[in-house]
Amino acid sequence: MARVVVFYAVREGLGRTVTTAQLALLLAGGGMRVAVVDPGRDPSDLRRCLRRRLPPEGGDESVPLRLRSPAGHWIDFYGPAAPPPAPGAGYDYVLVDVPSRDEETLRRTAVGADQVVLCFRPSMEGIAEAAEQAALVGALAGRETRIRPLAMQVALEEPGALARAREAVRAAFRPYSGDDVLWSDMEIPFWPAYTYYDGTAPLEESPTLAAAYEALARALTDGKLTALSRVVVRYEPDGRVWAEWLAEWLNTCGLAAPLYPMAAAGDVRPTRDTAVADVRGARAEDDDDPALRWSRGGPYRRAPRTREARLRVHRWNAETEELELGARTEATLDVDLARRFGTRLPEYEVRFRFPGHPPVHNLPPPLRSFVGRERSLMELRDRFGTGTGRRVVVLDGEAGRGKSELAAEYARRFGGAYDVVWWVPAHGAEAARRSLRDLADRLGLRTGGDAARAALGHLSGGREGWLLVYDNADDPAALDGLLPGAGGGHVLVTTRSAPWPQEHERCEVAEFTEDEAVELLLRHMDPLGALPPAMRPALASAAALVGRLPFAVELAGSWLRAEHGRRRAVNDAAAEAASAAVAAFESRFREELVRLSRLRPHPELSPAGRAVVAMALAAAEEDARDDPAAGDPGGNLTRWYLEACALLSEEGVGVRLLRAPQTRAAAREGVRADAAAGVDPAHAPAGGGLAHPLVVDAVLTRLTRHALVRADFERESVRMHRFTRELVRARLPDMAARKEALAEALAAYAPDTLPGNERVYAELRPHVVPLDAHLSPHPAVHAWLVNHVRFLWLRDDRESWEAGEALARRAIEQWTAARGGGLPDVHVPGMRTQLANIYRSLGRNREAAAQSEPAVVEQRLLDGSRAPVSLTVAAGYAADLRLQGRYAASYAEDHAIWSNLSRLLGDRHPLTSGTLTNLMASAALCGDAEEALSLAERQFARLRAMYGDDHPDLWMCACRIARYQRDLGRYRAAQARLTEALEHLGQSPGPAEIRLRAQTGLAIVARHTRDTASALRRDTDTYEEYLKIYGDAHVGTLACAMSLAADLHAAGKRADAVERAEATHARLIARGYGMPYVMACQVNLAVYARAAGELDRARQLGEEAVRLLRAALSPWHPLTLAAMANHAGTLVRLGHLESAAELEREAADGFAARLPADHPSVRTVLANLADTEARRRGERPSAPREDIDVELPGH
Repeated sequence: MARVVVFYAVREGLGRTVTTAQLALLLAGGGMRVAVVDPGRDPSDLRRCLRRRLPPEGGDESVPLRLRSPAGHWIDFYGPAAPPPAPGAGYDYVLVDVPSRDEETLRRTAVGADQVVLCFRPSMEGIAEAAEQAALVGALAGRETRIRPLAMQVALEEPGALARAREAVRAAFRPYSGDDVLWSDMEIPFWPAYTYYDGTAPLEESPTLAAAYEALARALTDGKLTALSRVVVRYEPDGRVWAEWLAEWLNTCGLAAPLYPMAAAGDVRPTRDTAVADVRGARAEDDDDPALRWSRGGPYRRAPRTREARLRVHRWNAETEELELGARTEATLDVDLARRFGTRLPEYEVRFRFPGHPPVHNLPPPLRSFVGRERSLMELRDRFGTGTGRRVVVLDGEAGRGKSELAAEYARRFGGAYDVVWWVPAHGAEAARRSLRDLADRLGLRTGGDAARAALGHLSGGREGWLLVYDNADDPAALDGLLPGAGGGHVLVTTRSAPWPQEHERCEVAEFTEDEAVELLLRHMDPLGALPPAMRPALASAAALVGRLPFAVELAGSWLRAEHGRRRAVNDAAAEAASAAVAAFESRFREELVRLSRLRPHPELSPAGRAVVAMALAAAEEDARDDPAAGDPGGNLTRWYLEACALLSEEGVGVRLLRAPQTRAAAREGVRADAAAGVDPAHAPAGGGLAHPLVVDAVLTRLTRHALVRADFERESVRMHRFTRELVRARLPDMAARKEALAEALAAYAPDTLPGNERVYAELRPHVVPLDAHLSPHPAVHAWLVNHVRFLWLRDDRESWEAGEALARRAIEQWTAARGGGLPDVHVPGMRTQLANIYRSLGRNREAAAQSEPAVVEQRLLDGSRAPVSLTVAAGYAADLRLQGRYAASYAEDHAIWSNLSRLLGDRHPLTSGTLTNLMASAALCGDAEEALSLAERQFARLRAMYGDDHPDLWMCACRIARYQRDLGRYRAAQARLTEALEHLGQSPGPAEIRLRAQTGLAIVARHTRDTASALRRDTDTYEEYLKIYGDAHVGTLACAMSLAADLHAAGKRADAVERAEATHARLIARGYGMPYVMACQVNLAVYARAAGELDRARQLGEEAVRLLRAALSPWHPLTLAAMANHAGTLVRLGHLESAAELEREAADGFAARLPADHPSVRTVLANLADTEARRRGERPSAPREDIDVELPGH
């Protein structure tokens, strides 16, 4: 079906007919079948325009004339005397040239047209006239006809007037064209040379005019017709991310887009069908400006910002256009690119991420003196590629080659291609797990109790667009299980030639090239470009002396800058000062090498690196001595802080910690002990030099200036190169004593109480292990470590728990051994208590009991049994008694603890409130649900009075109340309480565990009230959420799993119920839960096995449960009675009616003694007993038997 396009102009002389003719030629040249219709007067202007370009085949104008070009293209011309083309004539496009001011013909032809192009002069009056015609055509043609504005004879030389006219056109025609990108600002420019042509002019004569007509052709064909088929995308290294995205964008639009580095692309020139797009990062130009290379802190290099990039588009028929890529959103850039390349917007999403800052990242601060490495960066990008699937690249090389800096530069330069860029310190498993946990927090993941696994699972689950950098990964075994196993992301590893798996790509990092090394030295010595080129050989010699090792060249550059500055200060000319500085460096360096040759060589660190570190340290101390205002006349303060940074975490140190009064006090003591003889007493560092934190800032700035550390005061972090760290540590005469002093300082810095101070403990966490803090003999350090382990336990994550376990075990062993017998260390019971907490969270309940029991004994030896600390330690022991199923013992402990704390601290103290919660749990587990409910109602009233309705403890208490109400058969009351809890939790979300516990309780109530479908649906959803958030070992997950199995049984899904109960039973055993917990699940499993026809198995399970529960609890405990009643059902199925009746009578007597007559369990046992007796008399059963639904104890 032909598409009909009508061209009309209100005024004469605008070029409408020439435009129609040019469009016909372009469409025909594009291989389309075109007809042009001139319904106006004779002779036809349109015919004359076309005849000059295409000779006619015939002359009879009562029939269409076929005009054919030498290239074989043809156009059928319908003059005024010819009938209009029939709908089925086989044309692709029919162009109708309506004479100006001929509104009658316009009315006739507009009806049924696909598009009406209104030509007008872009004056305010011309725009208004065209808008009036648009309204007329719109009323005639209806919504199916699209009205297109086309400004004619546009003067491009007046940008101000042009912008105003374009805005007026957009406003006038917005109701008709909307936001169609191809028709936005469509115009035909004024070309003075047209005066000398009759009809159409050769478009090659005017590239601007040719571009306008081609754009019009693209618009008329909705982007199908374009002369452009290929765009060569060239890029400078800093612009590669944008170039990759642009090439993919062009491919999505149907254009071929080969991608080349600028240096390798050659001299590509634009042609009619090929454009050239050059992408340059903003720094490609800015880095050439010497004024940008210097700041107060040393050589300056602006951090790469992916969004800063420029695009230059070269077309054969248009002037070069430049576009700031980073200044636009993706939507606006899509429109701008579509206009420049003459395409429709992409019909589907571009596969590559729109470049910009990665939404989730933790990149370290940029290295300001980074130079060169362009080939390595491009090779890295090539190795990763732009396809899908996980790729691992290992950067290896000897110490000091700049592997970490190269990885960081890659992450910053190409970070815009990723959604997640995460730096993982990989010098140990704990550091890596901690970083992955932080990633899970940033991603907002539900961790299931293992944040590292959750983060890796999220990335591995088919997600694309992530980059993980594992830095300093020298032990691959330590990272076992800590790399994503799949997914569409990239892993970059830095290592000192560790034996990584062969399937990972390796990329060896080499030393600097000569040009790179000289460039870095010049950045240090000559930021303003004042040195002559003749200095380059001398600098190349200095770089060669240190082996062009990047780390050593960086330190050499810092040393040369300082020496050059000192010599310039005494009025030496720049060149002479530079030459003298290089000579001095070479002389000192050789002296240092001679000194080092007398020492034992380091197994990994090169002599050159060791020599320049020693020179840098000496230079930093010399700076301090030369500047009395620095407050460090002996240089000892500079050395002390350097050594402190080397001993603290490899991940870096917070400036806040180094400034802290406690750290400054430790520095003062260390300096006093180490101060060199002959220091001027007026400037003694042991005096008031450290009275203000700014002195610390001055020290850190000095160390940064000499490249010994990198202090970033904006981010408040201080980092040290691993090479420097190892060398400084090797120089320490007594590392253990210095660690001990630092541990004392950190212990003083740590608050005495944990609640509200979690941020401080998180700040200190990375430094605990590097300092070997557990070896310290100081009580303050022990107290800090106990709080630290508690902090790790409260983090509610496996990574933190495992780190806490390792530290606690080492501390207990060390502190116990240090006492050598007698009374225990005062902090050992507290550490055992925190370790027991961790074991419970890990589901290792037997190990928890093995710590909590001696903790109680030791604490009572130290303080007596009624001291508050002894009572809090005993609370953990009582919890382990409950988990072991020793309910009577736990009740006795909890009652004594609560009574004593009530007397000592009062009822409103948080510790008293917590022990009351424990007491009600023990009462319920002992089978006294009435007492538990009474205590819980009392607790609920107190919490509501103290905190109002928004405190999470209030609604956890409500869940406990509902549990005790269910135990008493009060299901409607339990339902009301849980519904109230969920309503309040929805308004003010508390911990997820409370909400999930309430949902499980409602599912149980629904099952008891015969709403099985609702129960199954709610438990299924809740169980999945438990797994995601808390994992499969959490007590709430296990309780929900038991309830889900009961739902499946009630719904008649026998095999599914057995399978779910078996899995839960196995987990309870594996996690060390006490016998009553395991037997509660086993009682249900026996019922489900019986229903599935496994009678022998059901009998064995039931018999064992009854026997063990009788011995562990008592024959009268509700759980034992429920086991008896349910086992009797199995005996009935087996035909053992006498034994069944005996068990049911015993269960009925026990329930009657403890529960009211209308309790569901009482009714169930009595009904079953009646059925058993009837069967014994040979009577047929009158109703189906029922079993007692057992819940997990205490939940």
